[in-house]
Formats: sequence, structure tokens, C-alpha cells
Amino acid sequence: MNFDNAQHVFVEGENLEVLKLLYNSYFGRAKFIYIDPPYNTGNDFVYHDDFADPLAAYLRQTGQMTEAGDLTTSAPEKTGRLHSNWLSMMYPRLSMARQMLSDEGVVFVSIDEVELANLILLMDLVFGDENKIGVITWKNVTDNNPNPLFALRYSATHRNPHEFAAALTGIIKTKLADQLVGGIKYEPDGTWYEQSQFDDLVEAFAANVVKSEPNSIAGGTHIYDGVEVDSETVERPFAEALEHDARVKLYIKLPGWFEVATPIGSYNPDWAIVMDLGEGQDRLYLVRETKGTSTIADLRPNERRKIDCGKKHFSDALGVSYKAITDIAQIL
Repeated sequence: MNFDNAQHVFVEGENLEVLKLLYNSYFGRAKFIYIDPPYNTGNDFVYHDDFADPLAAYLRQTGQMTEAGDLTTSAPEKTGRLHSNWLSMMYPRLSMARQMLSDEGVVFVSIDEVELANLILLMDLVFGDENKIGVITWKNVTDNNPNPLFALRYSATHRNPHEFAAALTGIIKTKLADQLVGGIKYEPDGTWYEQSQFDDLVEAFAANVVKSEPNSIAGGTHIYDGVEVDSETVERPFAEALEHDARVKLYIKLPGWFEVATPIGSYNPDWAIVMDLGEGQDRLYLVRETKGTSTIADLRPNERRKIDCGKKHFSDALGVSYKAITDIAQIL
């Protein structure tokens, strides 16, 4: 089999042996792995589906019964026999799947309630609890009291498979984006920007520009004679407030080409500000994002994620104060 050139490969066989066959060619390359293991229900399928140890053998193995058949404890523990063999079957398969999964890959495992709790513990052990995205529960017609992280009607799968698949894909993309953003880390690379790079900032209609000129309090602190604003309700009042705040020594509305790379697309922060709080205090260098709400949960998902990336980029990597605010009162 030419693994390097094959576009699609279908391999039928015992799953552990198949994983061993694919291991060398697909180590660290798999983007998506789906596993549908035996559910340990006790039913007789082609694959063994009852992994319970005989009670007497389990009690002897765990030291709760002698070879003669006498119990060594008055309250023997019996439930472990129902799960130990199933876990022993699953562990090597998940371990090998983990080694085949790429850094950005996703793994899904189907299971019912019998082994759900044990499967979660096993997945946490093999793939890391910090990488867990969530549990997707299918709500069937007999389930009147579900308590899932996500609920998708099982009957909808039959009525409209495309809609079901689209909804499931949306959930996967959402949780994967959260996972990528949560794990991102920025490091300084020594990049600097010259003032000449900002020369085209005020090429806008006069109605879209807040003039930057001295007034009785402060003013004239933008690097040019005016600042183009994108919003009359948020950015204009904020720019005007900066022009009337004596603590502000310099500010700039960051241009569209000034971007921070994120896993969900480029992010263009709003403002860079230099403030002086008075004698004896350090000058402050700030990056601020202006939004119409101070409740981050009210923002669109990708807005929230880009703000999270902004914190990691400016605050964590560069040591520059960063936050999202609604007005000048929240600037510090």
C-alpha cells in the first residue's frame, strides 16, 4: 500500500491491529479520529461486548477471596469487575490513537452511560484534561430529562441528516476555536514600527474625523491632526474624551493593517495610549479595545476570543496593559 500517495484508505480488521498497521505512516498526521467502541452492554455482537469478569475470579484477583472460596472481607467490592477488562481493552487503542493525532487534530468517541464516566477519566489520562472540548449528548425520544452539555434531538438525524451534521459541525468548530485560543502563547519578536507607517491614517471624510487640537484642558495629543472613527456611539465619544483628558500625553487609533495573528483570524485592536498620572508615578502605556458593552459575554463569540488573544499578546507577552472598555471612565 502506498500510504504517501493514497488519497483514501479503507482498512478492515481488528482495530488495534489496524492502528499498528497505520502507525508509522500516520504518526502525528491524523486530523480527525472517530472511535465507536463496544459499549460493554453484555449483548452478543461480532465484537465481544461483555467485559465483566466472573465474580469469583474478580474477588480472587483483588484479594477478597481465597483459593478455597472463602471471603477475606465482610463487605467485598464487586463493581470493578464490570469495568476493568473494558478499560484494559480501551487503553492501548486510545494511546495509539493519541500518537497518531496531529497537534490540531480532534478525536471523538461514542459511548453510552454505562462506561461514560470511566471513558472520560481514560480520555483525560491519555489526551489531557486541558484538551477536553466537551460531551455531546444525543437526546432521543424517550429521554425526558436530559442534562447534557449539548443536546441534539436523535430523531432529527433521520428527518434531516444534513441539518444535524451542520449543527454538529458548528458545535465542533466553536469548541475547537475556544480550545485553540485557550492554548495560544505569544512571544516578543523584536518588531518595531516607524511613525511614517501611520501617515495615511486621516484620509477620511471630515464627518468621520475627530480633530486633535489643543483646548483649555488638554488636546492635540493624537500623533496627527485628527483621528478617523468607525462608530458615532462608541469611538467618537471615546476619542473626544481622550482629547479632554490632561493625563493623556499621546494616543493613536491603530490602523487596519496593525494586526495581531490569532487562530481565528487577524485581530486589529483599537487604541494605543500613553498616560502620565502625575509626579512620582510611572508613565502608563496602554492598549484599549472599545466596545458597546462592558459585559464580555454579550459580545459575539469571535469578538470574545480575539479579546482573549489580545490579553495574551499585549499583557502576557509584551507587558503592556490591555483590556476592553466602553468609555474613558474605565481606561485605568
